[in-house]
Amino acid sequence: IEKKSNKLSFFKYMENIIAEMEKANQIGNARCYQGVLNILRTYCNEKDLTFSEVTYDFLVKFENNHLSKGNSINGLSVYMRTIRAVFNRAIKSNIIEQQLYPFKNYKIKNKKTRIYK
Repeated sequence: IEKKSNKLSFFKYMENIIAEMEKANQIGNARCYQGVLNILRTYCNEKDLTFSEVTYDFLVKFENNHLSKGNSINGLSVYMRTIRAVFNRAIKSNIIEQQLYPFKNYKIKNKKTRIYK
């Protein structure tokens, strides 16, 4: 993980983050990241995913797939914020180059939720 590479596994990096969170007793965050990892693995048919493959187009296709199943915008928002956090962490840790960041043009969508009184 120390060497910068376009072939670095996004999944392996997420697994390392999850392990660190579990060690730090951040169980809720670890579960959230594990859920996103599982969904991405299913979406990729269990094929490994590199950082360089997570592009703007990949995010749009993932979004369309998610919404086509009748899932909510806010559920998608949780997944996308987690993916973005993984990228931010990898860039800050000098694991990947800034130019691999796919969220320059992709905007994470949210929908206001109804307030029940």
